[in-house]
Amino acid sequence: MRDDEINKILGVEEEKEDETFEEIPFHIDQVVEVTQGPFTDFSGTVQEVYPDKGKVRVEVSLFGRPTSVELDYTDLKGY
Repeated sequence: MRDDEINKILGVEEEKEDETFEEIPFHIDQVVEVTQGPFTDFSGTVQEVYPDKGKVRVEVSLFGRPTSVELDYTDLKGY
């Protein structure tokens, strides 16, 4: 049996070295507006960017308190 067949049977994922991540057009401390999802029309500040997951952690004001939410970068619009 080949190594890839054995790994498939055992449920072991092979690391892909040629993985390319989409470039996320946001940077830390940038003000953004949420365009989709449960936080639509909320504005917030980017705290972290996760290019490997395509996500951005944004701090929004919810009931007058800063709340950190993780959103897909396609759900955001920069100013």
